[in-house]
Amino acid sequence: MRDGRRARPTLDRRTFLERAGLAGLGLAAGAACRTGGGGAPAGGPVRLPISSDPRSLDPIRAPDLDGWRLARLIGDSLVDVDATARPVTRLARRWAWDDDGTTLTFELRPGARWHDGRPVTAEDVAFTWRTAVDPEVSLPETRQGFAGIE
Repeated sequence: MRDGRRARPTLDRRTFLERAGLAGLGLAAGAACRTGGGGAPAGGPVRLPISSDPRSLDPIRAPDLDGWRLARLIGDSLVDVDATARPVTRLARRWAWDDDGTTLTFELRPGARWHDGRPVTAEDVAFTWRTAVDPEVSLPETRQGFAGIE
């Protein structure tokens, strides 16, 4: 702490993006959302190789890698990383730290909607966050991804 100010959080870029992705990924719990862009035509089967039946498709409660991988296909995240580990926007249009480096604010992409057409809101993201860190609901592995974040 310098001059009575809190030090900037010590999250490296990869950890930040993983945690932001987990927070946004939780939006898939219960309903898939879409960002309103192009993409492949709808319809037809999706076949993926998995090593075992997933125990859950809820990203907050998916204890196994296959469940988590499938959950990522169902919903979207706030932020993701590309093949070169650079951050890319998903549900978040942009994000910024406050002046003292203690608060990170995400601005949601306009047009982000649930499967039923309702808009994805900041309240949805906040609900997902609270659920992901709730020991009565989430797995220790999920909460560990948010360790050190208030």
